[in-house]
Amino acid sequence: MASALVGRVGSGALPEHLGTAWGPGTCKPGGGRLHFRLGWRARQRAAGAANRRRCMRFVLVDQISELVPGQRIRAVKALSLAEEYLADHFPRFPIMPGVLMIEALAQASAWLVRVTEDFAHSMHLLSEARNVTYKSIVSPGQVFEMLVEAKEIGERSSRFVGVGRCGNAEMVKAHWSLRHFNLADENPVMESLDRRLIASARQQLALLRRG
Repeated sequence: MASALVGRVGSGALPEHLGTAWGPGTCKPGGGRLHFRLGWRARQRAAGAANRRRCMRFVLVDQISELVPGQRIRAVKALSLAEEYLADHFPRFPIMPGVLMIEALAQASAWLVRVTEDFAHSMHLLSEARNVTYKSIVSPGQVFEMLVEAKEIGERSSRFVGVGRCGNAEMVKAHWSLRHFNLADENPVMESLDRRLIASARQQLALLRRG
């Protein structure tokens, strides 16, 4: 289950959505907004990219190789050229976006929380990322390994430190926090959805721990 990208890196806000695709054109500030003027072909490309984004589901953990409840998790993501976001990032030089490296670490840590608290919550969201250092790029064909340690796992929030690497080369390191909750906490009608999400997460965990 992918965690939502909300929060901040350092003092800058992380986007709640993974950006907006703009085709080539011109932009100018006006009335407090940015106005884009695109040609017909550019509008078609932008619309196609936007449609792909609406259909994307970012699952950035392919396998969990080690999980010690309350302590640490080791997981991997095998980057493939088939990843949809690589069509835009970048068409002639596809690399894993830095924000998705952080998201992958956050997803790995969310699995650690789920197991530690025995799937008590349906939602695990990235609330903050700090001290983020990018050291290299991840390209299609590489295996991105995540090593995550829990600094604290509380009832409603948790803190982590971790690194992402390819082989022996470190790609990124960071500190981050998650918040965890159930949708029914604010709307009791959502209790059945919480149960379905938790059941789905249990099934997905069984797949991730195979091999």
